[in-house]
Amino acid sequence: MYATIENYIVPLDGFLEKPAPQASLYEYLLACRDRIAARAGDYTAFLTPAGDAFAATPMSALLRDVERLAAFLHAQGLRPGDAVTAALPTCGHVAALLLAAGKLGLVFHPVPPDVSPEELLAALRRAESRCLFLLDEDAARLAPAMAHTPTVVCRLSDYGAPAAAPAALPDAPFTLYADALAQDLPPAKTVCGRGEADAVLLQSDRDPDRLIRLSARAINMQAYQYYLTDMPHDTRKDHALMLLPCSGGPGLAALFYELCSGFQPILLPRFSAARANEVIARCRVVEIRGVPAVFRALWAAPNFSGDGLCHLRLLFCVGGGLGVEEIRRFDETLAAHGSVARLCCAYGRPEAVAAVTSCCWQHFKPGTVGFPLAGAEVQIWDEAGNELPAGEVGEIVLGGETRMNGYRPDGADDSRLLPTGDRGYIDSEGYLHLEG
Repeated sequence: MYATIENYIVPLDGFLEKPAPQASLYEYLLACRDRIAARAGDYTAFLTPAGDAFAATPMSALLRDVERLAAFLHAQGLRPGDAVTAALPTCGHVAALLLAAGKLGLVFHPVPPDVSPEELLAALRRAESRCLFLLDEDAARLAPAMAHTPTVVCRLSDYGAPAAAPAALPDAPFTLYADALAQDLPPAKTVCGRGEADAVLLQSDRDPDRLIRLSARAINMQAYQYYLTDMPHDTRKDHALMLLPCSGGPGLAALFYELCSGFQPILLPRFSAARANEVIARCRVVEIRGVPAVFRALWAAPNFSGDGLCHLRLLFCVGGGLGVEEIRRFDETLAAHGSVARLCCAYGRPEAVAAVTSCCWQHFKPGTVGFPLAGAEVQIWDEAGNELPAGEVGEIVLGGETRMNGYRPDGADDSRLLPTGDRGYIDSEGYLHLEG
């Protein structure tokens, strides 16, 4: 079935609008920022752990860094279509680099920060990357890649995390992130009209030799889809807790949506269930996005309790794997502490950014991975490629407005629908059930 905007209630605040086809990630966020700022003034883009507190980076400060970083990358000779690789955890540098790449028409290529030197070198070659961003604590280990690619070394203290003893840096040439931003360079011009062009390269989870090519339009649309399925929040008070790695589609899409919607995400560079539960208890966390393992860990930790849970309103689990009984126990724990939240499951593939269905507050049905998001198409096929009727199990096939441009190095993919290899069925109400 093909879901449309009519299946969802458009929020009254109007912070996000359906993206224009030509808008870049940078242009789309600026438009969202303008609508939020018209009501709330300058506001927090994200928060970073700083000892026992959190350092707030205002949206104005983030955009100032984006402008300076874009000027630096342009001065290094990077031009539209060039790839920049980020071997970074969930941190403010990812947000700044993603937007700076969008401003210049570059292609953002995230990889896991714990990547091995050999894997990183192969990833750089595959993406034909022109620049590498990594943490100082990983620089010595990843020095072989630094020797082959111009590198910017970041420190978590750049965005408020407590300054540790400086890590030993290798002899390979590099530029510190803080020094790159401090350079006095002329502003770089915003590259417009590249919404349909590649904006992000993600690793295929089926074939390590292929990268998934995603457009700015696809990622902008995913942010808008999340906006339609989310619950209202207060830009000045409420926080989202970011527990997904930004090296994959779910984490990158969640971070971009939270930046666009003024959700003031709390960025934890390293996941710890106990630490995450402390943050939930201390801060006004209303939303958590994670994968099944994250939610299992939160629930199993002894400190998943207390009045701090009462603010939670939406828990968004990407990927199958949580059983009905697990979800019921999670929801009962939340309700016992005064929360109205439910754990909502979603289904997606990297080839469609992150999610194509969501069991959200508007369309909630236990035991399913939800109803198709606005602009998403979901079908069930038999072995001959014929669409099956409701209730019959077959291969899940995806399409719609977040569909990838294709694989790299294979080029464009002009097919409208993408067979996933996953199995499931659509019930008579349009909800997707996973099998196996």
